[in-house]
Amino acid sequence: MSTTYKKKINRRVGIKNNVVIPIDLARMYNITPSTFVSFESSEDGIIIKPAEDPIKKAKGVLRGGNSSLDIKREIREEEKACENKKFNF
Repeated sequence: MSTTYKKKINRRVGIKNNVVIPIDLARMYNITPSTFVSFESSEDGIIIKPAEDPIKKAKGVLRGGNSSLDIKREIREEEKACENKKFNF
């Protein structure tokens, strides 16, 4: 983002190491409740950046392949064929 934020704001770290992001910064970077963020270590301190949701990122990865239902049907058909051979049906 091209906008530079110059204002310095201090926050206290909570008992569970949580920190509240100032609302103006959260709005500037579109950070809302349940937004994923990444933490990076740098020489100057910790950098917090919005991150891509891993669930949304993985969405569609398995498209194009057989569904689990199709695979289950194939396995059942193979098992049936083996049983038919076994019992000479």
